[in-house]
Amino acid sequence: MRINRAIGLGIGILVLQMVMSEVFRGFEETLLATFDTTQAALSAVEQGISTTSIQTLAPRVR
Repeated sequence: MRINRAIGLGIGILVLQMVMSEVFRGFEETLLATFDTTQAALSAVEQGISTTSIQTLAPRVR
């Protein structure tokens, strides 16, 4: 009976390893998509802000 447990444990470890690699791959893809979206949003904001609008918002030092 111990051999059946050992084989079951080995198969369980292999299945868990395959499943976890899929989980980490999905997490990585989600994280990269989030970073791409953030970069695109920041680029759009950067293009929308002009130097004159920044100067009007900044306090003037006398």
